Amino acid sequence: MNTQTSFQIFGPSHLVALGVTGLVAAWMIRSARRGRPALAERGLAALLLICYPLSLLVQVVDGTVVAGPVLPMHLCDWAAVVSALGLLLRRVVLAELAWFWGLAGTLNGLLTPNLQADFPSLRYHQFFLQHGGVVAAAIYLVYGAGLKPRPGAARRAYAGLLGYAVAAAAVNEVTGANYGFLCAKPGAASLMDALGPWPYYIGGLLLVAGVFFFLLELPFRKRSEK
Repeated sequence: MNTQTSFQIFGPSHLVALGVTGLVAAWMIRSARRGRPALAERGLAALLLICYPLSLLVQVVDGTVVAGPVLPMHLCDWAAVVSALGLLLRRVVLAELAWFWGLAGTLNGLLTPNLQADFPSLRYHQFFLQHGGVVAAAIYLVYGAGLKPRPGAARRAYAGLLGYAVAAAAVNEVTGANYGFLCAKPGAASLMDALGPWPYYIGGLLLVAGVFFFLLELPFRKRSEK
């Protein structure tokens, strides 16, 4: 008999996951300021890099493996890899992508998870490891590692986002998948619900992403103008 409970947005297990994400980011920033960031950086990078294999394991365990959606083609998959490489290589261009993709995109998934299985399911742990890890890494790379976005970073990250959308749309066409939620909205409540039906919400998402990218760059733009 299946005794697994259903996930509730902003229920106890969701709030715990959000709290852990914030604590990890704060702990890593503190470690950097004490001059001991290497172990924390490598540990979080390793966790982010196992997210995709872990998601495959979850699908095998759940018996939901199908031909199309097993590819790492959601934006959060790309953000996890970019964030991990940013932690390992400490390149500002990777930190910029992690900052904009992570806080304009993955953070939305963290706050409104497209998730059915609750704690202590493997799917629950995989989901929040990936989404929480990306958000924590993005905050750390900017405020702990000091890799702050340069002038024009928002435009470059937005161009990268458009490139992702084109790639995801092409893979969706071939596989019949729904990467990037370009073919249908997620089952759980999300920002997309306020942006109209398909395909209009896609344009709305791109517009909202542009606004978020502008706001995320604004503190660093003001600083560079002083």
